[in-house]
Amino acid sequence: MVKIRRSAELAVAVVSRIEGVSQENFANELFKSWDLGDRGLLLIVSVDDQRAELHLGRGLASLAASRTSSSILKGVVMYNLRNGDPGAAVLAGANAAASRILDLPVTSLPAEQAP
Repeated sequence: MVKIRRSAELAVAVVSRIEGVSQENFANELFKSWDLGDRGLLLIVSVDDQRAELHLGRGLASLAASRTSSSILKGVVMYNLRNGDPGAAVLAGANAAASRILDLPVTSLPAEQAP
């Protein structure tokens, strides 16, 4: 997890696959257990399933942010997953989310590493 500006958090979860629970429930539980809060952003990449989702806290959720999330997932994350490069999918997805949703220059990451 990367804490950014103390007012927003970007977390990334990379898993082989999500089993026994819906992806939405998995994301909600992870969001709560990692205490991401209203300005949290969670990128989940399920490598074997070739699925990815971006979940936004209430303070980040807007129509524009939702459209941007969709664009990042389709144009960046899924593109790299389908081309067999999950590492690039995660890195490019996290960087795009930080710059396009949290409005941070990519060079500012990581600001602070959480334990």
